[in-house]
Amino acid sequence: MAGELTSLTSGASQTRVRVHFLLLKSCVSPGRLRLLFEPQSRAHARKLNERSLAFYATCNTPADNAGFLYKKGGRHAAYHRRWFVLRGNMLFYFEDAASREPVGVIILEGCAVELVEAAEEFAFAVRFAGSRARTYVLVAESQAAMA
Repeated sequence: MAGELTSLTSGASQTRVRVHFLLLKSCVSPGRLRLLFEPQSRAHARKLNERSLAFYATCNTPADNAGFLYKKGGRHAAYHRRWFVLRGNMLFYFEDAASREPVGVIILEGCAVELVEAAEEFAFAVRFAGSRARTYVLVAESQAAMA
């Protein structure tokens, strides 16, 4: 089946297709994969990628972990309660548990997770290397929720 997919594209886009294929293979039937990876334009490809990620985030395959965490806003110091779903190395977050589209996704590649000295008792940070890399500060509701 990977041969079918790679024949649709070449070069760098072939790599993206393989990545998406690996993400989606447990959620999508082979017939549907062909529809996901035949973009007519760059904008269309971007839209397909967003839809692919949203589908992967909410597919029926069991998640590695899921639950509520408080996420510190990027620009504001306020914490927002979000529903988080961990699938492989992708941490999706949603407005609430019933949402069908993720608000965002954190790719957990090359990151470090550290406890944070904060007013909140169960705070931790997801840090990435680099001077311009974003650090995500999250707070669990209990010690058990951090496991």
